[in-house]
Amino acid sequence: MGVSNEAVQAVERMLTMLRAERDDYRELAHQWRAMCFELAQENQALRDRLQEPPRHYGPPAGA
Repeated sequence: MGVSNEAVQAVERMLTMLRAERDDYRELAHQWRAMCFELAQENQALRDRLQEPPRHYGPPAGA
């Protein structure tokens, strides 16, 4: 008893669909890693700013 041509074609379609989904998830993972990296950089920049002494802008109050 052999496998029907229709069954083979159905499996091939399913594999094609699964490969496309895998590629989509890989792209999403790449985008998430890039966003996380950017957020980590922004977070570090904000932490660095918090460590700086306060800056005074303009003339002192009452001047």
